[in-house]
Amino acid sequence: MRYLLIILSLFLFSCGSNPKAPPPTESHMIFLRGKIQDLNDCGSIEGCRFKRTKVRYNEDESYILMKVTTQLKASYKDNNNYFNTLKDIHKAFAYQHDALIQVYQGENEKISEWVNGKYQK
Repeated sequence: MRYLLIILSLFLFSCGSNPKAPPPTESHMIFLRGKIQDLNDCGSIEGCRFKRTKVRYNEDESYILMKVTTQLKASYKDNNNYFNTLKDIHKAFAYQHDALIQVYQGENEKISEWVNGKYQK
């Protein structure tokens, strides 16, 4: 009976653990930065959409940070569209990793969301 309890407890603990994806390669991070720069569209008549962009992997916490700071003239709708596009980029190209997606306008955080990765061994 004691062995049954030990086996059962080991099974329950192992089911609760969520395996993490291996860190993304540098070429993968460069690719993600390029996708966000494509969204930035600095070649338009109005100029760049973002003042700053940041895409990096946090090794301590095992997640990808995708952060843009929009121009002050960006509307609420613009910020939501950028946020949804960042989520789409994550879903299409980095779905296996957890991510923190943030849209700032100036120094003010407008939208921020944690997205769980879907890594499977």
